Amino acid sequence: MNLLIRKMTLADVHQVHDLGSKVEEFRPVSESTNCFWPKETLEAIAEKEIAYVAEKDGQIVGFLIATYQESTRKLTWENMYVRPEYRGGAIAHQCWVLAEQEARARGATYLCGMIEESNALSFKMLEREGFTKGKIHVWMEKSLLEF
Repeated sequence: MNLLIRKMTLADVHQVHDLGSKVEEFRPVSESTNCFWPKETLEAIAEKEIAYVAEKDGQIVGFLIATYQESTRKLTWENMYVRPEYRGGAIAHQCWVLAEQEARARGATYLCGMIEESNALSFKMLEREGFTKGKIHVWMEKSLLEF
């Protein structure tokens, strides 16, 4: 497989947005109008945050987005997606290793993220990466944007 995993750039925003906007799992509340990051947010993420893409023949086939809070030294795993036909090839693991290395280099001392309770594959991957299961919470939301 001729696959490249690299830092996300501004040139990747359109493809990442198109791919991520189709992922129902990124909708934290089923009736929510908020599904995935707007392009402007993805641009800011590409410039400042910890984000990686998996690319094959010029097409983004997966991505990892994480945010780092310097004041708390916490990396939050926001979104990760790999197109189904590319799963099982350690793309998620490779993206995560790079993200964790970058977080450590920035001074992170704590890594966290949320996954759906029924997402067994993500649980297994994160357990392999050294995560432990925390408390179960309910996601609450309030949009400050008018639609």
